[in-house]
Amino acid sequence: MPDESFDAVIVGGGNKGLCLAIYSDKHDPTWERTAKEIARFSEKDAELWLKLRELDATEELQRVTVDNVHLHLELSLGPDVLERHMAVYPKLLKAGVASDGLILQASPMSTPI
Repeated sequence: MPDESFDAVIVGGGNKGLCLAIYSDKHDPTWERTAKEIARFSEKDAELWLKLRELDATEELQRVTVDNVHLHLELSLGPDVLERHMAVYPKLLKAGVASDGLILQASPMSTPI
């Protein structure tokens, strides 16, 4: 669980106007405040951020995230886990998140046991 004692995490350089604040759920429960920050650099990425918020709120994506963090590699290759990942993948694509070669190479599905 993130440390909720901070209002925001500042990402980027120290030059005024060139850093990006990503606010905690406590201070930005709808993610719109953070989207405004992102929009200063890219409207398209701000829209993607809000689409990801919708996905992040689903039990499906939460379960896949927990699978990735907590399951041992051998268990993460089980059919039920892979089916959950496959069910979420089209939703990520629809939201505008496209996997690239680096993400796919890091997948446990491409790692020999």
